[in-house]
Amino acid sequence: ESYFHVLCLYSPDFSMVLNTCLNKGFSRLLDNIAEFFRPTEQDLNQRNSINSLSSVGLPLAKIIPIVNGQIYSVCSETPSHFVQDLLMMEQVKDFAANVYEAFSTPQQLEK
Repeated sequence: ESYFHVLCLYSPDFSMVLNTCLNKGFSRLLDNIAEFFRPTEQDLNQRNSINSLSSVGLPLAKIIPIVNGQIYSVCSETPSHFVQDLLMMEQVKDFAANVYEAFSTPQQLEK
């Protein structure tokens, strides 16, 4: 492995950026999937709960195509709005700037 790969993978900054991006990705995925779990009028009347996603159920066999469709829509966008959202996050910008600065500094400064 190169020094760069080892530096990034074991860096606390990289871990924070990766976790932030993963959290944002899962949050977006769950928000998009939530559209398919709207309670019916019958569900609302039975449970007397408005917009409660925890009370709505769907068989796993019906969830898989929904997730597959969401992944396809995120990955097929050009340009990808999801990737653009990630690139606009402060943590990602700061990390990218630090990596750029660390590996673009002329070796003369190290003397």
